[in-house]
Amino acid sequence: MVYNATAERLLQEPALEPPPGVERHMGARSPAAYYVCAVFCSVVPGTLLCLRLYTKTHILKRTDLTDYLTVLAYLMLVGMLVLGRLCLSAGGTAHQWDLTLQEANDVVFWAWVDEIVYSPVISIVKSVILLQYIRIFAPTKIVDPVLFIASWTLIVLIVSWNFACFWVSIFICSPVQKFWDTLTTDGSCINFSLNILLTCLFNIITDISILVLPSRAVWRLRIPTKRKYAIVSVFSIGLLACISNAMVILYVSRQSGAKADVSYNVAWMGLWAYAEIALGLIVICTLSLPKFIEVKGKRLRLFLSSVSLPFSSRSGSWDKRRRSEKDAELGEPDGDETTLNPKTGGATKVYRLDTLPSFNSREEVFMTPRTEEDSALSLAEQPSPNATGDRVI
Repeated sequence: MVYNATAERLLQEPALEPPPGVERHMGARSPAAYYVCAVFCSVVPGTLLCLRLYTKTHILKRTDLTDYLTVLAYLMLVGMLVLGRLCLSAGGTAHQWDLTLQEANDVVFWAWVDEIVYSPVISIVKSVILLQYIRIFAPTKIVDPVLFIASWTLIVLIVSWNFACFWVSIFICSPVQKFWDTLTTDGSCINFSLNILLTCLFNIITDISILVLPSRAVWRLRIPTKRKYAIVSVFSIGLLACISNAMVILYVSRQSGAKADVSYNVAWMGLWAYAEIALGLIVICTLSLPKFIEVKGKRLRLFLSSVSLPFSSRSGSWDKRRRSEKDAELGEPDGDETTLNPKTGGATKVYRLDTLPSFNSREEVFMTPRTEEDSALSLAEQPSPNATGDRVI
């Protein structure tokens, strides 16, 4: 947009007066929170998504619509993180009195674009969770009519609500640039804070509904109680999404008034929105982990065992040395010993049970090597045969 000289000068002035007792630090940024959020929201769901796709393509050898929608939602989340990085470069997470008016306008602009993308992403994530409920617990209406009807009803409500929010976010102001350009005085805007507040309340209600909905179906399954708790605990990750929405409401409540610190609060709203979407993707992908662990669990354990082998061998050598020292203190023999045969005076080899490579209950633990004297003694002790050739017993 083209500005006159007066407007250009205003854009380079501070966007807001600091509160009493607070010093202005122009250009100050706080990027740490963004990078922590970006790493979590990209690495954790991305890793679980790879495991899900591997399970569906190599183990189950079939994919469905939910897999493609999950990939789409993850890619859109990555796009939102890129928009968040642009918002950070403009001055996001910085206090508005530390920014120029131009920087504050850029922050609001990128936050506006992020809000537009948010509506379709969250609708996809929640719809995929409900579609998986239907596929697992109610593939037909006859199996579980309550869950079947409730899931499809929630899908319709979620998609419809977010479709409306998508268009409201785009045309929240007329003209559109009035939303982020503070120098545009003509036109009007819908109450942005009220729109976000209603969206968060709707998301909290749907998150709780999605959590409660499969509980009845899970407890009807004929599986051990521990597994039921494990399944429900996976669904309970959605409660963290409710916390994310509550935090968004907190920062929305701080944006009213002429002295609102918009650049700081709107950036934190975006970070909690990223966390909400990432948690939804984690729920989706975690539902495929049991099959992966069932098939690849043994190989995974062998891999982890091979990785930890150097440490375990050191531990084994240390334990053996400690055991040898303890045996020496107690006067116990360490390993195999040679003793005297009380009958012949010859050497007798004594094998310790814990040093044998294998032990059969039918084999003797104490074995005496046979010498010539032992052989003669054994023949002398054997019963002599009678005239008929039979042995005398």
